[in-house]
Amino acid sequence: MALGSAWFIVGWVTLHVVALVWAWGTRVAAGSCVENLAHFGFYVVLAAIGAATWIGQQVNVGWFWSAMTLMGMVITAVVDFRSVGEPAQVGIRY
Repeated sequence: MALGSAWFIVGWVTLHVVALVWAWGTRVAAGSCVENLAHFGFYVVLAAIGAATWIGQQVNVGWFWSAMTLMGMVITAVVDFRSVGEPAQVGIRY
């Protein structure tokens, strides 16, 4: 394996891990003063993972994992993981 391809793989994996962390950050930041920053970062990495999925599909390399990351990001950002009896967060927390 060439050194260039090793750095490519490290960058590819790092992109996917960072994307999942930003998606998780949208849930953690809900209702806080950094919620807008979390959403902006999420949209940026969502576009990056979408591009990575498309590029991976075009060159026929590992696009499945990018698609799984994309799916995980959307589910993490959208699904409310609180327990059923817990009240919804409304307003800004300080």
